Amino acid sequence: MHPLRTTTRRCDRAREYASLRLDGELSEFERVLLESHLDGCPSCCAFAADIAVATGHLREASLERPTIAVTLPRRRFSALRGLQASAAAAAVVSVVGIGALFGMLHSSASTPTQGGAAKFGSMAGERRVDRDLRRAVLTAPHPERRPGGLGVLEV
Repeated sequence: MHPLRTTTRRCDRAREYASLRLDGELSEFERVLLESHLDGCPSCCAFAADIAVATGHLREASLERPTIAVTLPRRRFSALRGLQASAAAAAVVSVVGIGALFGMLHSSASTPTQGGAAKFGSMAGERRVDRDLRRAVLTAPHPERRPGGLGVLEV
């Protein structure tokens, strides 16, 4: 059973192009596509003719002033918009804060690997590597060191 759709996507596009053509907003390429479609689709050709007539009548009609005053309601949502923006900002700050907290907990809660050394990238492992490097520099024999074992180089 076929759906009850009366137009195809090509027909929808052609009808949009027919409206754009009346306003002078159709490119040359789109005009060629429209003409090609209208040559083979009597339904869209009738639609294009009908909207051309209706548009002509509207454009030829004189402007009239309304007999009753039209007033639009005031926007009552200005306070609500501010509240929504504040709530959204609070949510973003909360998510960022929780993410930072979990990131700090994850980096400081690393478990030691086999052999007792801390995992690469953990703060404890970095401190241990830093301490070992300083110890190696201070205890390494160097001909320009001052006596006293402080490991200070003379310049």
